[in-house]
Amino acid sequence: MKPRRLSQDDRAINEVLGFVLSFALSAIFLMIAMSSFWTAKSNSESVLTGTEMKSVADRVASAIVQAGLIGEEFPNSTFNQTLAVPQLLNDHDYYIQATNAQVYVNSTDGSFRATATTFKLDAVSGIHVGGTAYSSNENVRIVYTNETPYTDPVTHVVTTDTITISG
Repeated sequence: MKPRRLSQDDRAINEVLGFVLSFALSAIFLMIAMSSFWTAKSNSESVLTGTEMKSVADRVASAIVQAGLIGEEFPNSTFNQTLAVPQLLNDHDYYIQATNAQVYVNSTDGSFRATATTFKLDAVSGIHVGGTAYSSNENVRIVYTNETPYTDPVTHVVTTDTITISG
C-alpha cells in the first residue's frame, strides 16, 4: 500500500488553513474589541458615579454652610432644610457623613468616595457639625439648633450650636 500524498490537493488544504487562520484572527480581534469596550465602560461608570457623589456632597455642604450662616445671623433660631437625594448612584447605595470640616459621600461597598468642604464652619462660629444620612431614605435633613449642648472631646468646650444631618 502506497501512502496518499496530500500535496495532490494543495488548493483544498490552503483554503482550509486560510479559513482556520482567518477565523482565529477574527476571534482575536473580537476579543480585543470586547476588552476595550468593557474597560471604557468601566472607566466611564467610575467617572459618572464619582461626579454624582461629588454633586451630592456639594449640595449637602452648601446647605450646612447656609444653616451655619443663618445660625450666626440669628443665634436664637432653628433651621430645617430637607434635600432630596437619589436613592442609588449608578446602582450603588451610599451614605452621607458630615463633620466639622468635610462632608463625605461613600458607597456602602467602599468602591467610591467623594468629599466637599464646609469651609471649617466650626472654626469661624464654634458650631458643631455631625451626623449620617443614608440614601435609602431619599432625603437628607439638615437641622440647626442652639439648644442641644455638645462637648468637644478634644478641647472640652461646650457649645449649644449644632448642625446635624439625618435621613
